[in-house]
Amino acid sequence: MSINYSIINSHIPNVSNMIAYVPRGKRVTPEEIANSIAAKTAISKLIIQSVLNGLQDEVITILCRGDNPDIGLGIFSLSLGGTFDSPMTVITPANAELRLSLTVSPQLREQVKAQVTFQKVPATARVPSIESIYDMNLAHVGVFTPGGVIRLVGDDLDFDETAVAEGVYLTSGES
Repeated sequence: MSINYSIINSHIPNVSNMIAYVPRGKRVTPEEIANSIAAKTAISKLIIQSVLNGLQDEVITILCRGDNPDIGLGIFSLSLGGTFDSPMTVITPANAELRLSLTVSPQLREQVKAQVTFQKVPATARVPSIESIYDMNLAHVGVFTPGGVIRLVGDDLDFDETAVAEGVYLTSGES
């Protein structure tokens, strides 16, 4: 298995050296993962999808009771972000940010490291990729209020605020 990389100028503040950049590939869906596993095993795609769905449900259940599920690939943890005026503040989805993290297991890291080689490729232009939009006014994912404030989650979303040609421009889907 080969990992493509390029050596590029750092876009990280205070890092003036060149850095290794791994171009982002396409997002692989749970259905595609199930298809791939089914093709390599005697297990049906539907059973694999059921197991993946069950794993997700179980991770949510474990996190909600305050524990940290270790699924072998890594350990999930949950925390809350936000600032509050008083210790009496009641946390709601509207006033706090739910944060989930996955700490990759050392075993997985070592297994990947043992199986990879590296292939240098020419640097390509980085293209912004939006994963989700969170409407700060509605506290809801996937919609936005015209004229409101949104939070974008994705890759390569670091823009030069002084460059008119850089940024994310939202338009109506209607033609």
